[in-house]
Amino acid sequence: MGTHKKKRISKHVLEAQERETQERTAATGGDAAAAAAAVTPAVAKKPLKKKKKHSVKNPMEAASYLSLWKLQQTTPKDGASVVWKFNKNTQSWLFRHMYESDKVSKTTFGTLMDYLVSVKSVPLRQRLNENAMRRAQRYKNWEKEQAATTESSSTQGESKETDTKKSSLPSSTNTPPGGDDNDELMEEQEAWTKLDAHDKRNEYKRTRKVLDTLKQNSTSEKSVASENQTDS
Repeated sequence: MGTHKKKRISKHVLEAQERETQERTAATGGDAAAAAAAVTPAVAKKPLKKKKKHSVKNPMEAASYLSLWKLQQTTPKDGASVVWKFNKNTQSWLFRHMYESDKVSKTTFGTLMDYLVSVKSVPLRQRLNENAMRRAQRYKNWEKEQAATTESSSTQGESKETDTKKSSLPSSTNTPPGGDDNDELMEEQEAWTKLDAHDKRNEYKRTRKVLDTLKQNSTSEKSVASENQTDS
């Protein structure tokens, strides 16, 4: 009696049988992991938003940058050449910290205002203007709150009631606007709340100077444009 050869099952048939077995097991709840994998789509993880990294600058280096720029402006063309080169990182650092007297001294700030007059970038000047206006408004709001607190504390029998009402209302000086730079604004706000009244006042004075400089620059450009139209 001859021997029968064992039938060879093809690979794709074996794979189909294994797949069918897994599906049946998952359907009966025998394998929870397989069932979950069969019905749950993969969820793509959102990439973490990287926090902006600002360059760390030595205040003396930034001051030297402005001093060289000013020297170049005042040096005659036929005189000795002054080595000054535009540096975007240094410029950004100066404008970002120009309200901090411990990083930008009074003398450096004055030179920075002269430098600001030479800035031609309209988007940059608009950002600086909006930032200065926001800071100025923040100080005005704080000043009003201080006056209201002083007045209420001097009125007998009304101080407790006023404090209760104030605590229930959100303070406009402690809520920076949202947006991509919200984290940076929150850090700025936190640092500002730690300033004493004297330092807050000094920052406000600088914001007024920045706004006046930007306004002066805008007025000068309009005057030049008007003269050019007249000549043409």
